[in-house]
Amino acid sequence: MDNSPQIVHFAGHGDDDGILVEGNKGRAIPVPVDALADLFGLCQEHVECVILNACHSEIQATAIAEHIPYVIGMSAGISDRAAIEFAVGFYDALGAGKPIEVAFQFAQNAVALAGVPEDRTPVLIRRDD
Repeated sequence: MDNSPQIVHFAGHGDDDGILVEGNKGRAIPVPVDALADLFGLCQEHVECVILNACHSEIQATAIAEHIPYVIGMSAGISDRAAIEFAVGFYDALGAGKPIEVAFQFAQNAVALAGVPEDRTPVLIRRDD
């Protein structure tokens, strides 16, 4: 609440239900899709892009895209190496002044250039206006 970021990046774990967080007893619990989408609905005035850099996060990314212009999720499992290469490529391109859609393409290419066959696992979802 104290900050108003333009980009929110979650790097962590996910399963078939989407991203996971650690519960009170140290167990992984899935974040409900609707609750996460509603949270970003409350932040839609300042958040321009959300990256869910976690396995199987496309379902949540799709729900968040109802509120946020650009959301990136993963269509399947993704290795740590691919997730890191993707993030480095994405932020290098953004830092060079590229728009989000182009930065996404650079990020996919960074994964491919690293020889990791997961360059098509990340998906970019644009809000339908």
